[in-house]
Amino acid sequence: MQKIEKHSPIFKLNMKYLLNIVIIYLAFTLFLPAQTITWGNENKADKNDIHSTNTIKKSNDDEDEPEVTMSLVLGLNMANTTYKIPGATREAYYNYNGGIYVNYNFNSKFALQGGFLTTQKGDKQKKDDISYRTKLHYAEIPINAIYKLTINENFRVLFNGGPYIAYAFSGVVDKTGGSFYDVESINFTSDKKDFKRLDYGLNFGAAFEVSRIYTINLNYGLGLNNVKNNSDAKMSHRVLSLGFGVRLYHK
Repeated sequence: MQKIEKHSPIFKLNMKYLLNIVIIYLAFTLFLPAQTITWGNENKADKNDIHSTNTIKKSNDDEDEPEVTMSLVLGLNMANTTYKIPGATREAYYNYNGGIYVNYNFNSKFALQGGFLTTQKGDKQKKDDISYRTKLHYAEIPINAIYKLTINENFRVLFNGGPYIAYAFSGVVDKTGGSFYDVESINFTSDKKDFKRLDYGLNFGAAFEVSRIYTINLNYGLGLNNVKNNSDAKMSHRVLSLGFGVRLYHK
């Protein structure tokens, strides 16, 4: 890791996050409406109804369900990793996530979700009165299958799960203790002491939807990749997230 700055007062923080939330997501262009076909065979004796007719019918719930929805979600992460500094104790590390999610609704019960978000991951550990905090900034794409459980017309519970892939665009390790503060940038090379940019894993979660517009989202991200090149010091992400969403668009 390359040392980039060192300050004595802890309050003189000159930390620059390279990118904040830059969100552009291309909506799904699938077209597979859920439908059932009923063949009419009534009034066969009527000369005006010689040919059988087919009618597309949907349940009331399906008729009310938009084919595509797009939502903005902003939230808080409680991040950790599988790596532990020998002799250190873990501390809570809170950071952010935010992005755009697009749902393709097959019907009132099932949907496919894709997203594009920025998120911080890492951990915080303390040893000998020095706190070590690893902060990695990712652009992430999750793909989830969704099952929707309707409680009433204004409230639903959405269960989701699926894989994600993420790309680290920056990272730092900072150290604090008393009036001491030090920051080192994370390098993404093939060197054993450095980090990998690619992360991937699985997401599991649930969202509580109100009035088909607002959501409260709870999600757990299980990282499956060792993001460090050193196989003897494996680091995989574990992230519990709480988010709040609002629907921006539907059709």
